[in-house]
Amino acid sequence: TNHELEATLDTSHDWIVQRTGIHARHVADANETTSTMAVKASWSALAKAGIPSTELDLILVATSSPDYFTPPVSSMVQSMLGAHDVPAMTIVTGCTGFVYALVTAYQFIETGAYRNILVVGVELLSRFVNWEERSVSVL
Repeated sequence: TNHELEATLDTSHDWIVQRTGIHARHVADANETTSTMAVKASWSALAKAGIPSTELDLILVATSSPDYFTPPVSSMVQSMLGAHDVPAMTIVTGCTGFVYALVTAYQFIETGAYRNILVVGVELLSRFVNWEERSVSVL
């Protein structure tokens, strides 16, 4: 929380909220990975949409914090969802990744190339943040 950062940094809850709008942040457990978080979100989205993973036409994953350089997160998600014949693409553009993935999905749908597209935005940056540097740790 912001209050936890107050204890170790020259900052305050109010300073953080005024500059970032962030009131709290989530830190992944040690056994959590970008791909496992993406799969959990994917299963939830598919359940809400009432679409089985086997009916997907395309999987788009936006992340700048992959588990590995290769295989890409999208391929790992594809495998864990059991969507082995579904094309999968990882989009790496930093903070705007989800927007790029959403626009890409929209364009594929508009052209008629695909109908059921899973778009996942996932970041696991808590392992890479320097928690002692105020300019980045508050984000």
